[in-house]
Amino acid sequence: MDAAENSSATLQRVAQMMAVVSRMNGTRTLPETLQAVVEGVVRGIGFGTAVVNYVRPDGRIQVVAVAGPADVCQALLGQIVPDDLFTTEFASAESWGELCFVPHQKSTAMGDATWVPNIPIPTDPEGWHPLDALYAPLYSPSHELVGILSVDLPPGGRRPDLQVRLLLEMFAAQAGVAINNTRLSEALEVERQRLVASEESFRLAFDGAGIGMALVSLDPVHTLRHLRVNDALVQLSGYSREQLLGGQLAMMLDQSGREVRLEDAIRSSAGPLREDTQLRRADGTPVWVSLTASLLNAASIDSLSAIIQIEDITTRKQSESALSRAARQDVLTGLPNRAAVRERITEAIARSRASGRPGAVLFCDLDHFKAINDELGHDAGDAALLVAASRIVAQVRTSDLVGRLGGDEFVIVVEDTPPGPAAALAWRITRAISEPAEHAGHNLDLTVSIGIAALSPRSNDVDEVLKSADEAMYRVKADRDPGARPQARREAGR
Repeated sequence: MDAAENSSATLQRVAQMMAVVSRMNGTRTLPETLQAVVEGVVRGIGFGTAVVNYVRPDGRIQVVAVAGPADVCQALLGQIVPDDLFTTEFASAESWGELCFVPHQKSTAMGDATWVPNIPIPTDPEGWHPLDALYAPLYSPSHELVGILSVDLPPGGRRPDLQVRLLLEMFAAQAGVAINNTRLSEALEVERQRLVASEESFRLAFDGAGIGMALVSLDPVHTLRHLRVNDALVQLSGYSREQLLGGQLAMMLDQSGREVRLEDAIRSSAGPLREDTQLRRADGTPVWVSLTASLLNAASIDSLSAIIQIEDITTRKQSESALSRAARQDVLTGLPNRAAVRERITEAIARSRASGRPGAVLFCDLDHFKAINDELGHDAGDAALLVAASRIVAQVRTSDLVGRLGGDEFVIVVEDTPPGPAAALAWRITRAISEPAEHAGHNLDLTVSIGIAALSPRSNDVDEVLKSADEAMYRVKADRDPGARPQARREAGR
């Protein structure tokens, strides 16, 4: 698979995984969550088989969710894992970040709680062997082990590359949080039901909960006034218990007038109200939380109150943000990818129309890049792309965008720049890239052809601008090599 196809496949996996994470966090019961985890690994990342070995309340580990061929489910589902299986496996495992890889030469797993795929033994050292094993521990936010995710039949029938391993690692982190949240939600729901019969049960569940909780009034005079708060909310908010009990939920809400809208939503909701929102701690620090509100005492309109549960989900939001960035970032160079470049050009056209100031798009194509790949290998080709990327970035302003479209094609978007300075920038980049470079003792003969397209209020759309820059780049390349044909430049493994 070439660089462009690999980038596209990675982007697709990330997008699929983000959708899976969203579905996983939307489940209501523990079985639904566990099944969403294994199906997410298969559908979102591309493994052929995924198994969740769940840590039960009694400490034993049981196979509770399986995705993959029917014989996997028949062989494993419901099996109790021997106490020493994972201890023995992990002792011989190779550490892949948070993942544990056990090569077939070291695998000791056997018995009813194991399954071996019916695939041929590979001749390629990087091929996936039937006895190879890959595990991802699943932890709660407090680093309690809640399960172990076992995967098999990786994409392409080869040992997972770094991109796939990173996706699996990030997904496992999200899965551990989702499993813990579901367990906690189910436990809190059980306790909530017992409140009807026992105030003592309510007190124990409320005060001992690991997430912030508040009992608030819904009377019209003091909207969302705190009637009761627990220690977890005091710790999360940074306010003292006295400050919270003397005030309202509005003191933490991040938007003016939000308490009125929230009260209306609680009153009108048919069931518990759930939403992700931002609160502000006492020191002004924002924090992402999952807020759940349940109406109580509905029989009396004068004594309406609600239970508010507030859970810190900052880590989850940071993971989602990292996934979003990965969907817009070139895997090799870290530069913005094709989607991000197109978005920036579209925005630049709009700004140019509004201000009347010109800009430019520079289309860069490395010359004879295929020769580097063919003669020195793909590692040298990757090194050449990294050198080119760093040298281009060194020549531009911080306000300019440098992105990689794929293969050996780079694009630079410069705004508020007339044609003259854009041409001077192209010349500086040409000189910088042609400076000597080497990899593993071999010289990398790097040169670049750069085409420039105007970015102005008259520009129609991103496709027109990119096409114009692409054609200009080819004219530069043809001037250097009159025998070159248009298709000849498509040499970067398209």
